[in-house]
Amino acid sequence: MMAMTSPTLPLRPRFLLVGDSITQQAFNPAGGWGARLADAYARRADVVLRGYSGYTSHHALTVLADRLFPQAGGSASDPPSLVTLWFGANDAALPGPDRGSASQHVPVEAFEANILALARRAAAAVAPGTGRVLVITPPPVHEPARIAHAAAQYGAPLDKPVDRSLAASGMYAAAACRAAAAAGVGCVDMWTLFQEDEGGGGGDEEVGSGLHHQAARHHHRATGGGPEGGPAPPPPPRWAALLSDGLHFSPSGDEVAFNAISAAIAAHAAHLSPGALPMDAPEWGALGSFVEKSS
Repeated sequence: MMAMTSPTLPLRPRFLLVGDSITQQAFNPAGGWGARLADAYARRADVVLRGYSGYTSHHALTVLADRLFPQAGGSASDPPSLVTLWFGANDAALPGPDRGSASQHVPVEAFEANILALARRAAAAVAPGTGRVLVITPPPVHEPARIAHAAAQYGAPLDKPVDRSLAASGMYAAAACRAAAAAGVGCVDMWTLFQEDEGGGGGDEEVGSGLHHQAARHHHRATGGGPEGGPAPPPPPRWAALLSDGLHFSPSGDEVAFNAISAAIAAHAAHLSPGALPMDAPEWGALGSFVEKSS
C-alpha cells in the first residue's frame, strides 16, 4: 500500500460571535448572518456562536465576560482571532411601567461604559498581535412592526406604548460607535447601514413584507389615523423589510448584516479575510491515492 505523508496543518483561527438574540439567531436555517459567515470560512476558521437572547450589555459584563474573555492568568489556551460584540437592542428598550421590555432598559451612559469595558476585555483576550474586535451597533427599529408583532404574538392592544423606538436605537448605536473608538477597535454601524440599504424593499420576504404593511395599518389606526377604509397609512420604509418583527432580521436583513461584517473584516482585519487564510487541510486531489498492492 502507498505510504501517505501527513502534511503540517495550519491552526484554524476561531471567530467568536458574542451578543443578544440577534446573535443567537445568527445560525437560523433561513440563512442567518452567522451561518453565512461560517460558510464563507469553511475549512479556514471555526465560527463559534455565543448568543444570549434577552441579554443586555450589563448582563454580558457581569455574567459572560469572565467566561468568554479570561483576564491575565486565566485559561486562554485557544484565544479567538476575531470577536464580534453585538449588544444594545435590549439595552435600548424604553423605560416605563406600560412598556413590555422596560426591565431590560440600561441607560445609554451605562451602556456606553459597558461596551467600552467589554471591548477592552475582548481586545485583551484575542490572539496577541493578530486578533481583532468588532463592535456592532443595534439595528434600527421599525416601530409600527413592533406594535403589530406585540398584538399578533401576545395579544397586546394596538394603543399599548411601543417597547422600542428608532430614535432610541439610534442613540445607542452612536454610543456603541463612541465606545469602539475609545477602545481602539472596529465598529460596524448597522443602524446606519440598514437605513442606507436600497435592497430591502423586495417582495420575496414572506414575513417582512406582509407584517410591515399590516404594521403600518395598525400604527395608523392606533395613532388616530382612522378606521379601515379611511386615509391610507404611509408605506413602510424600504429598510423595514430587512426586519422580521421590527427588530430581528428577515433573510434579506441577514444578508445585509453578513455583507457589512465581511466588509468590516476586510477593512479592519484583512489578514482574517477568507482569501487570506489557508485551508486547514489540502484539497483531496493534492493527496496521494490509496492503492492496494496486488499479491
